[in-house]
Amino acid sequence: MRASQLPRGLGTSAALLCIVLLAATPVAAQKRGGTLKLYHNDNPPSASLLEESTIASVTPFASVFNNLVVFDPAKVHESIETVIPDLAESWSWDSTNTKLTFKLRQGVKWHDGQPFTARDVQCTWRMLIGKGDAKDFHRNPRKVWYAKLQDVSVNGDYEATFELSEPQPSLPVLLASAFSVVYPCHVSQAVMRTRPIGTGPFKFVEYKPNQNIKLARNPDYWKPGRPYLDGVEYTIIPNASTRMLAFVAGKVDLIWVSMPLLKDRTDPFNMLQDIRYDKIFNEMGCHGENVTDPDQIIPALDRAFKSGKPALVNVIGDKTVGHPTLGGNLLGSTGTN
Repeated sequence: MRASQLPRGLGTSAALLCIVLLAATPVAAQKRGGTLKLYHNDNPPSASLLEESTIASVTPFASVFNNLVVFDPAKVHESIETVIPDLAESWSWDSTNTKLTFKLRQGVKWHDGQPFTARDVQCTWRMLIGKGDAKDFHRNPRKVWYAKLQDVSVNGDYEATFELSEPQPSLPVLLASAFSVVYPCHVSQAVMRTRPIGTGPFKFVEYKPNQNIKLARNPDYWKPGRPYLDGVEYTIIPNASTRMLAFVAGKVDLIWVSMPLLKDRTDPFNMLQDIRYDKIFNEMGCHGENVTDPDQIIPALDRAFKSGKPALVNVIGDKTVGHPTLGGNLLGSTGTN
């Protein structure tokens, strides 16, 4: 869902939300190594993104996979104009706008070493429309997305064509969703639910319900030099207060802080300043900047990112209640939607 822009006046009725926004300069980002420690607030029902319908599965497992196309993460809003290549290098419609042909990347490998080909694209979407071998495919929450998709044909190993019953201009947008990943033909759905195999930057290592999820760097990733991290580890922490304690103790590197957790402090902003920011992103340090105008948010983030340190940007609104209102509807303004 696309978020609306941040209103000019942030009143006390706005949702009290503080978002720790972290980034690094390109120079800092190129440092190889380290494990990013995050929390996850729920047990994913499974690792099969095609069968699941919430971010409980997408958040920890999306980096295991790739799409044909994705939304440009550098853009504030997602739209047809911000769709960029992923496993597909290019795409084009035919003259009837009912056939969408993708030219695929060559040399991409699945995590088990098998080559990625157009056959995998065909298998994935034939399964989604019930035309292929889907006997062990349990759920299809986005079946309606592909109501006009009649088939996917292939031309060699690196060209796949989506054949529609009538024009559907929105198809590239749907294919850019985090729920539109490509699956391997040679792996059963039972395996994809428990030990997923993808082409993404990280490989699945383990998932222990109520404990953790671990991913490791894919050394054969098709983007040269990526990813920079050695791994990502999620600790499953359902309780918000426990997540706060884990962050303060340096057990996780990133947190979204709910203001009611800070209600025992007369000045919530000072409480946030007390958090050990030196534990964020390999102890790179941190600084804060107060922003009073919504239009200043992105420039403030730019300045923070260029500084070479992670940043906490505080959006200050109505001060009449004795302390600033932090946060508000940041999604549309900061590009985190």
